Amino acid sequence: MKGKVKVILTATFREAAGIKEVEEEVGEGLTVKELVERLARRFGGGFNEVIDPKTGRVNLEVLLLLNGKPVQRADLKLGPGDVIMFTVPIAGGR
Repeated sequence: MKGKVKVILTATFREAAGIKEVEEEVGEGLTVKELVERLARRFGGGFNEVIDPKTGRVNLEVLLLLNGKPVQRADLKLGPGDVIMFTVPIAGGR
């Protein structure tokens, strides 16, 4: 299964990477965790805190959207044509 996943970066992730989107090769069953590790090696910054090392799940201070739906499982496999957005949740208000 070859192809690419589109990665959209917002907020602190965009600041860390210096770009707003990038495409990454999916290869044979790339997981969310493997994608995060790849981005952390490439860009550093907040990517190192995306996965909670205690739970192995996406950190609650990060919002990952895969094809528009929230993702918590770091072991979720990505496929060609998927779009994943890295952002932070917005809270507050009245």
